[in-house]
Amino acid sequence: MSIHSDWPQCKGEDGVTSITRSRRGWKVAGAAMVFTLVAVALALGYAGARRPSATPMAPPEKLSIALSTTPHAALLHIAAAQGYFADEGLEVTIAPVSHGKAAMEL
Repeated sequence: MSIHSDWPQCKGEDGVTSITRSRRGWKVAGAAMVFTLVAVALALGYAGARRPSATPMAPPEKLSIALSTTPHAALLHIAAAQGYFADEGLEVTIAPVSHGKAAMEL
């Protein structure tokens, strides 16, 4: 006989007591909390790995890019203008070309 034998058993239509539902809810909440903590730990680890190191950077690597003058190449022009290539250690020279054969001749 349990301590609370005089309590009414609140069983739902599926025959499961509200206490069982409550325990199941806590298990789901616990699992969600563990998942969240693991996700945060992985995100912080990734952020720490992406942080620039204090070691001096190597001289920039020279790179020539042949780009057409069509709107398709606009993102590369914007990246060069914003200095994204230099941020990654690349010294980029953009050569405008009219077609693929001209690009291969550079």
